[in-house]
Amino acid sequence: MSNGSQASITGHLLDEARELRRKQDERLRGLQSLSRSMLAGFLSAGLVALAAQPADQPVSRELGLWITYAAVALVVLTLLVELSASRWNEGTDVDALDYFSNQASSVEDFELSLAFTHEGHRKRNEKSLTRTKRLVALQVYATFAGGTLLLALLLGVT
Repeated sequence: MSNGSQASITGHLLDEARELRRKQDERLRGLQSLSRSMLAGFLSAGLVALAAQPADQPVSRELGLWITYAAVALVVLTLLVELSASRWNEGTDVDALDYFSNQASSVEDFELSLAFTHEGHRKRNEKSLTRTKRLVALQVYATFAGGTLLLALLLGVT
């Protein structure tokens, strides 16, 4: 295999590794955004439901507690979603780049090392992403349950 085709292959490997990491970063940001949106939506709907409540019909203690529990659960889940990515690797750090550049005997070796580093980070990040997906799924259920409680409040079912 000629040196030119080797450079082309390692360049493609590095490009593919970077693209997979970029997509993974986008999925994390999407899940985090969804999590924050569910919390904001529930809190907004809760304030509207409470404001629409007639003054002569106070919210029952039990319903008020369940709505509060739902809100607290959503806040906790949102915080857990944010923390689930606390060990997320954004990219190769400068120290690693310096190490690779000193160890690599050619540009191809350097690109290949970077591709392996991106792949290692992607695999580790995937565990955090799976945990985040599960937390967001729990948050969907909590939002649905809380929304049902708010609907009951609006309909006067106490």
